[in-house]
Amino acid sequence: MMSVKPLDKELKLRSLFTDLAKKKGFDSAIFHSDIFQFFGLQKTLTLGDIQSSWGDYISSRQDPNGAICLYVHVPFCRKRCSYCNLNQWVCSGDGQLDDYTRLVIEEMRSFREIFKGVRFGMLHFGGGTPSILTEKQLTGIFEEIDKNFSFTDDAVRNFEWNPYDCSLDKLKVLSDFEINRVSFGVQSSDKEVLQYTNRGYQNDDMVRRAVNDVRTFPGLDRITADLLIGLWNDTPQTVLESFIKLAELKIDLISIYPLIATPYYLKIYYQNRKDLFDQSLAQKLREFEALVIPVAQRYNYGFIPMEHSAPDTACWNFGFIRNRASNQTEAGYVDDAPGSCLGLGAGSWSVIRDRLYYRNGSSSSFSKYQQDLTGRYEGVLLQDQWDKIFYVITVLGERNRLSRARYTTAFGSDVLEDFKEPIAKLEKLKAASVRGNTILLTAKTHEEKFAYLLFFLEDRMIFDETDKLLSK
Repeated sequence: MMSVKPLDKELKLRSLFTDLAKKKGFDSAIFHSDIFQFFGLQKTLTLGDIQSSWGDYISSRQDPNGAICLYVHVPFCRKRCSYCNLNQWVCSGDGQLDDYTRLVIEEMRSFREIFKGVRFGMLHFGGGTPSILTEKQLTGIFEEIDKNFSFTDDAVRNFEWNPYDCSLDKLKVLSDFEINRVSFGVQSSDKEVLQYTNRGYQNDDMVRRAVNDVRTFPGLDRITADLLIGLWNDTPQTVLESFIKLAELKIDLISIYPLIATPYYLKIYYQNRKDLFDQSLAQKLREFEALVIPVAQRYNYGFIPMEHSAPDTACWNFGFIRNRASNQTEAGYVDDAPGSCLGLGAGSWSVIRDRLYYRNGSSSSFSKYQQDLTGRYEGVLLQDQWDKIFYVITVLGERNRLSRARYTTAFGSDVLEDFKEPIAKLEKLKAASVRGNTILLTAKTHEEKFAYLLFFLEDRMIFDETDKLLSK
């Protein structure tokens, strides 16, 4: 039987390392992805390194067509939402957007030869707020995409859209370049909740007008909309009312995203108590599900009840049933995204399946992004079991839960066998539990979570890195 005393020492080691990292100047917002940076697993890569990795990946696949997503990140917003945990900057004007557009185009051109003859299976614009770009800026980016990349005939071309930015001129640009899905970030329709989130500029008329404007363009035939649950001062009833307003517009796909609370959000509203936030969110989800099921059925939306959905699903999707006889619903863009992704723009993430996970590292400031393209990437090599470690730490770090079935689909093995010892230790410490298909991680703070996730790394790695931090 495993002794609790040595485990207490192992936990103390990991907690001390977490404290030491903070004392050495690390930001108090400790997140899972930073584990790889601390232990030398996150490498600084040049543009040449990235191009070589993509070239090897493409040449090793018999048919890469449709297997890759092209993602364009636009990190600018007019205002910062209080809950936001994404890479974004508040825009200072059109001149800054002009400069960013030019740099993204330059980055596109650097990959032209690598992807010559390859057809992407998906195009996705995210942010930030991509719709903040002007018609001229959008046209410039789309023209370069057409020059440098090609897509499969059935490729999904998705554009994230803020209702505030909607205009017929911008929508015409999207339509001319064959964007076929527009995704609205609505988050809530409750006035008070919107004020708390710094989105007081949004209202129901704005959302309704934007949706109707999209529908004037036949090519933009799929509309999705996102709502958040867990915002300060929202209730299951206010989320339901937001859902109903979208359902009345017959939105093709309504996605409900549980809020991922940032340290700032926890500090302002929950006294730095993540456990209080988690309890509140869990209660809201249970009550909302009871309310929404009959409403979704009444408005002709298909869905999978929460108790039957995969435990690491990022959102809860409601698809409008166009044809009740065939039960045909709109697919979610999370599910139909290919396995590898080429990300462009500051702070964008890219995945080369089974090889490399990397980020365009110049996300701290616009001035840094304006530097030369080379030497600007940070990545984690997904080799020698690190692909599995990366997956487990990333999923548990983001969602506090992991599906054994999804892990098996990704790697062909059982996570309980691959990580038998660390999971057993976390269970003994009551830091994790295995419930059927689900592994649950318990953590009251980000620091606690960081320490728990360190159990998936060897003690020697922590000792060595502690020595390095102490010597600085």
